[in-house]
Amino acid sequence: MISIADFYRAFAIAMLNWQKVESALFRVYFRLFENGNLKQAGAAYYSLDSFGAKLRLVEATASAVLEDTKLESWKSLASEIRNASKDRNALAHLPAMVESNEDGSLSLVLGRHVYVPPSLVRKRTKKYDTDTCERLAFCFEELESELDAFHGWDQR
Repeated sequence: MISIADFYRAFAIAMLNWQKVESALFRVYFRLFENGNLKQAGAAYYSLDSFGAKLRLVEATASAVLEDTKLESWKSLASEIRNASKDRNALAHLPAMVESNEDGSLSLVLGRHVYVPPSLVRKRTKKYDTDTCERLAFCFEELESELDAFHGWDQR
């Protein structure tokens, strides 16, 4: 049985938790921004349109100011974030559709766009269904916590 409400609830929570990741990334950047001017740091960070550009800005700043041990820790966290952003992009850009399961039931999932030429279709091994959206919501929330803990901004 299709539970549209469950799917969209899990999807919405995952996307809302991703917004927290983006905000937490800014908090890391602000802590790295040595002059401590919130307006200047905000202007630089939020003038960038894509998350990838924001992550590269933080990575470049971290490379310039962090000592080796802390920088290695940052690189590991940045790699996690980059991988998670691929899932976020799938959530943001794949269309929702009904899929038939082996047991004859139906599921609401995110699938590929029907008008994309086969040569441009990316191979995906992950099924973006309700369970996946719930796991991603948790994963994104954990990333926010890791980012906040990275620079001692843990607000919990």
